[in-house]
Amino acid sequence: MSDKAEKSPNFIIKKGFDLLQAKKAYSQRDIVNKLKALDVQVSVAHFNNIISGKRVGQKTILIVEQGVMEIIKKEIDFYYNEVKTDFEWCNTPSWQEEIVSVMKKVQDKNSFLLHENGRLALHHKTDFINTANKELIELGVRMKSFSDYFYFRNDAEYKNHIFALLERGINIKSYLIDPTSQQASLYFRDRTKWLEEEIDSPRVIDQVIIRLKKLQKEIESHKFQGKMEMYTYNHIPNNHFLIVDPETPQARMIVSHYLYGITRANCPVMEFEKKDNRVLFRKYYNSFKMMVDGAKRI
Repeated sequence: MSDKAEKSPNFIIKKGFDLLQAKKAYSQRDIVNKLKALDVQVSVAHFNNIISGKRVGQKTILIVEQGVMEIIKKEIDFYYNEVKTDFEWCNTPSWQEEIVSVMKKVQDKNSFLLHENGRLALHHKTDFINTANKELIELGVRMKSFSDYFYFRNDAEYKNHIFALLERGINIKSYLIDPTSQQASLYFRDRTKWLEEEIDSPRVIDQVIIRLKKLQKEIESHKFQGKMEMYTYNHIPNNHFLIVDPETPQARMIVSHYLYGITRANCPVMEFEKKDNRVLFRKYYNSFKMMVDGAKRI
């Protein structure tokens, strides 16, 4: 490797692009879309100029460089080694893949956001829940990621956001499937055909419930204005719900349909508001209410 290549202002970006191309088969457009999801505003043409070594402002290079390194850290757990001037595997013990979600505006009579890559990046989720003024609801299957956010991420990433909502008097409800129910047994046995790890889900849920009960005690000790309630339901799950202020005109919803044979984290996500999609919101909200009918509080 020449000294000129090492000292090139865009060297790290080029190396990062090559790595993401090799590991994820991402195109320049894919990376640009992910950068935009991280609030790094760069066009495909501009990114191509960087990769091609054409003259680009140093400030732009630094911003894009940080964005590319964030994508690499989140999605493949690599970091840039300044000494070796190359990317290396971090091998972080608690690391979990976090796909930087690409948002697409679907133009129709009414519009919504489609996150085709799957589960939202955590910062996008916290931006969403922080719009709540009255109530926040989340329904999943195992709610493992939900509990992991409290116990395996630093408090500033998620826990502090939830505690701030509770302090403001916002009520939070979360729902997961009853691991002892026939519906859970049928659901997980069927999914095991393509996803072997699903067979262990009832035990995983038991551990999640233990964590959530511990979390609930901590929340109660703070005597927040808002309450956090947790429930188990007894229906075969069809999708994940994240709902803000459902009974108000400002209601918003995120829905992810569970695709058979696809891990839940990789199922596409829809995001929409009641004011723009009243019929769509009503259908999904009615479905949610039927899912939680008869739910039991943990």
